[in-house]
Amino acid sequence: MRGIDPTAGVWAGGSCSGSDSEMQVAVQNAITFGAKAVNCSFNNSTGDRSLTAFDQFMDRMVRNNRTTIVVSIGNNGRPCAGDGLIRTPAKAYNVISVGAFDDHNTQTWNDDSIWPCVPNTGPSSVNGDREKPEVVAPGVLIRSTLTGPPWTEQFVFGGPTGTSMAAPHVTGEVALMISREKALKYKPEVIKAIVMASAGHGVPPFDKSLEGSGAISASWADDVVRGTLGTWGEATYDCLSPSPFFVTNIPLLGGVLTRVAIAWSTTHNYFNYFAQPSADLNLVVLDPAGNSVNPFGNSYDNTFEWIEFVPASTNVYTLQIARRRCDVVPNGVVGYAWWQLH
Repeated sequence: MRGIDPTAGVWAGGSCSGSDSEMQVAVQNAITFGAKAVNCSFNNSTGDRSLTAFDQFMDRMVRNNRTTIVVSIGNNGRPCAGDGLIRTPAKAYNVISVGAFDDHNTQTWNDDSIWPCVPNTGPSSVNGDREKPEVVAPGVLIRSTLTGPPWTEQFVFGGPTGTSMAAPHVTGEVALMISREKALKYKPEVIKAIVMASAGHGVPPFDKSLEGSGAISASWADDVVRGTLGTWGEATYDCLSPSPFFVTNIPLLGGVLTRVAIAWSTTHNYFNYFAQPSADLNLVVLDPAGNSVNPFGNSYDNTFEWIEFVPASTNVYTLQIARRRCDVVPNGVVGYAWWQLH
């Protein structure tokens, strides 16, 4: 069955025993193969809210290899008799963690709903405000591949469903972004910012703990990549940079809902890794008069920030970074993206 990019290189791997060590080898092998978008539709069967050595491994893979890694968050929602906990390695800071929603096989977004088995209890941290997942994607009754005829799984009641079916949507979105703009190949922070800035479609019940920044839109992400009513970039930043730190000017249309996001990585060998990221940065957007449009829109323990607002007028706004706490910003970069919903 010919797909959207039949010439793409694809590497598949896993673990016959499901062990962490074998899954880590599989991830490393995918990166060695040359994959710049790595999908991980697996997680630990048990868990708590603490980060683990597996999460730390994933953060090292993203940071050191400049590779975007996408991870499913698990299917342990309390309505499905689960414990509600997001599973390792989706708790890692630098990965893009993905939950699932049901699109009910319709084209209208008003029909969508979060899949009941999506967990909503994220990792613990010093300030208790870490947000996972970053985004959600379709994950209910998804057509998938088989190892023999007819080669694809049919839509049947109780068929392929779960966050493991949602994560590949995001990985595919990332791969298409890289295909569109090769400069993104080694920019996982920018890619995360684009994915979150373009995920402007909220899913009922509109709970951030379930959907993160919303449902992905590959076409909206493509708008950002191509510079249509939005754009992306990368700021060279370290802990000695001034605060506030000027990032870029953004020309906005008045009266149009606007999403802005920034993302950075944490270092895996940070001395307080298991409690908080190695830097806490704030996203600041100033209107033409120099007033902040988001005075209370930032968290403490995430490696990303995003805001939405409606510009009062068509004008040039300013994107800044404010430093709340900073020990290390690995690779010295902060990715940013903005897009105006239309």
